[in-house]
Amino acid sequence: MTIRESYIMHDRRKPRSVLAVGAHPDDVEIGCAGTLLQHRAVGDRATILVMSGGELGAQVEQGRKEEAEKAAASLGAHLVLGSFFDGTIPLTSETVDMVEGLIVEYDVDTVYVHSPEDAHQDHVVTSRAVLAATRKMNRVMFYQSPSTTQFHSPPSPIFRRNFKVPAETSAMLGYCNGNSPNPDQHVLERGENFCDKKI
Repeated sequence: MTIRESYIMHDRRKPRSVLAVGAHPDDVEIGCAGTLLQHRAVGDRATILVMSGGELGAQVEQGRKEEAEKAAASLGAHLVLGSFFDGTIPLTSETVDMVEGLIVEYDVDTVYVHSPEDAHQDHVVTSRAVLAATRKMNRVMFYQSPSTTQFHSPPSPIFRRNFKVPAETSAMLGYCNGNSPNPDQHVLERGENFCDKKI
């Protein structure tokens, strides 16, 4: 059993309700798609909250919203799109309230969000807002993204990044950056990481 499997299977009296939060379309998929797939494989419900429309990122023909919808569907997750503009996600009560509202609405007991140690301001603000919204929860995990600047090892309650995702799943997520069909594939397909180590 890996560290990730141990965490997902720990104290399972009923299926979990999982919320994964990202600042932009594709953040959750890069950071914890594999973990969400493992949750779905054991019958957990998954919701993805994308805080902004990713307007400043690479634009694609089908649009970032359509990309996010397809990616969430491929993970078996419900998608919620926030209304903040890319690059200007605020750390305000409105942001915290939005996350808290979803936690109540979907009876969430497990949350995944960006590591707060990140070079992108939207990732940092999203992480801080989620930490404020989940201040009474004990199953809050950080995921790593390409802009993460520092990442801690256990016993901190965090995950390194998602487990090794097959190329088919990576391609199915359908994100592109204008340069290649899947420029973030190297992030998804790196070698074994901490969470996949046997315990």
